[in-house]
Amino acid sequence: MNTKLTLRLDSRLIEAAKELSKARHRSLSKLVENYFRLLLGKEEEKEVVTPVVSELSGILSGRKISSDFMGDYYRSREKKHR
Repeated sequence: MNTKLTLRLDSRLIEAAKELSKARHRSLSKLVENYFRLLLGKEEEKEVVTPVVSELSGILSGRKISSDFMGDYYRSREKKHR
């Protein structure tokens, strides 16, 4: 069960922590939670990634999708949801 916690910290520290969480693609809450787990000697919660997702991860990185494909995609979505 998740419960809300209010912390008072230096504003510069909060901004730096937000940048870190963004760089790690994790919420600030998750970073704080994992830090507390570390302090308490508990293992960090791992995200479950299936082998298929691992294999596909980054496959389109740096590739540009043609505007023709995107136009067809949006037209088909529009047609489907009329």
